[in-house]
Amino acid sequence: MTTPYRIVRAWCGRAADAARRRAAVAGQAVAVALLLSLVSVSCQTTPRPSRTAAGAEPDVRVRIIREAPSVRIAGPARVALRPVGSFAEWTAATPIDVRAEAGVLVATDAAGVERRFDQGAPLEVRAVAPTRARRAPGSRPPPEPDLLVGDRAYPGSLELHPRSDAGESALDAINVTTLEAYLPGVLTGELLDNWPLEAYRAQAVAARSYALHERARARLRGRAFDLENTARNQVFAGRTQHDAAVRAARDTRGETLTVAGEPLRAYYSSTCGGRPMGAGSIWPTGTGWEFNAAPPLQVDAPRATFCEASSAYRWQVTRTVEDVSRRIAAYGAANGLSIKALGAVRSIIPTEVNAAGRPVRFAIADDKAKTYTLNAEHLRQALNHAADGLPAPERASQVRSGDIEFEMRAREVVIRGRGWGHGVGACQFCMNGMARRHWDYARMLAHFYPGARIERLY
Repeated sequence: MTTPYRIVRAWCGRAADAARRRAAVAGQAVAVALLLSLVSVSCQTTPRPSRTAAGAEPDVRVRIIREAPSVRIAGPARVALRPVGSFAEWTAATPIDVRAEAGVLVATDAAGVERRFDQGAPLEVRAVAPTRARRAPGSRPPPEPDLLVGDRAYPGSLELHPRSDAGESALDAINVTTLEAYLPGVLTGELLDNWPLEAYRAQAVAARSYALHERARARLRGRAFDLENTARNQVFAGRTQHDAAVRAARDTRGETLTVAGEPLRAYYSSTCGGRPMGAGSIWPTGTGWEFNAAPPLQVDAPRATFCEASSAYRWQVTRTVEDVSRRIAAYGAANGLSIKALGAVRSIIPTEVNAAGRPVRFAIADDKAKTYTLNAEHLRQALNHAADGLPAPERASQVRSGDIEFEMRAREVVIRGRGWGHGVGACQFCMNGMARRHWDYARMLAHFYPGARIERLY
């Protein structure tokens, strides 16, 4: 079976082939030996003996805009646009607006000049660096300017994909950059600014591991992008100057959590609330989902907790019975579940709890004498699901985790909960608490993902 790690290994193998061809053209035997040794070190499966070993770095494609009618791109004075796979470029002054029209991308530059591109073809947009004085021999070229989309800067280039499947006037914007340029923006998006550097380092390794795993899955499926820029995967804030985020990514470059030599899908969430959850208890583990059965992700017993400082450590919301009933039924209809027939809820009680005391599964009884079951994570999603006349709840009134209990009143349901998120893997507020108690990031990761190794994959 092709696995995510084999995808990483195959990518490294292609890098090695390219290195051989470049060295052959150069005709320098010493350079050949040195270059191949560097590629070999970067792509081996054993732990790295040296933290300074360096090799080929993967790229990553992050969807930053989904199904929008248009996008405005600024930043550098000029950008180059070309259909992906084409050599013909159009250089235009910014800001430039790109819109979708019946599956065709149309770009308009700052001077009002318009250009239409091939039907259905994705469009690559890259910055055109300003002309500079000739560099001194041996000096590094200056970095390419970032692209500005909305109020955020993004490293690398953009790909714009028409989305005829979502409407005649819809497009996606995908940021294509290197994994290490992507990572600081994730750390900034996922953690609070004033947290200790060691918490950022722990998050960097977990986020890199998750990204590598999801990147491999996306490419096996032939998706146009690897990751979303939201909590659906990892929050990505674009280019950041936050010192701890930049330093943590640099300090842990290439370090990845692995199991049996393969990258771990290192789940994490905001606040465990004191009770973790095993991935296999709430997510599928069958064909195509075997990664959810990885032993380091099955922690569901009591463990030391450090997230009491989180505002979500304990919380309470009150909903009407109608609100709860309609949202759960709407969730069932959206996902093809029998609970779509739910009437007015009469009780919601846990039928299974894990060794830590966290509910795994709930029974939901209604006024029609019917009883349905949902696991804890699905129930959390259902309680936050939009229904006709009921938009998704505001952040402050969301049901924040599946570690919940219910008090049924005549017309109201009081929901009391612990933590924020699914509770699998690392707890971010625990990272903060651990770092303030002088834990290093390797110790934190061993606590959250017991049995996983930290290896440098590039």
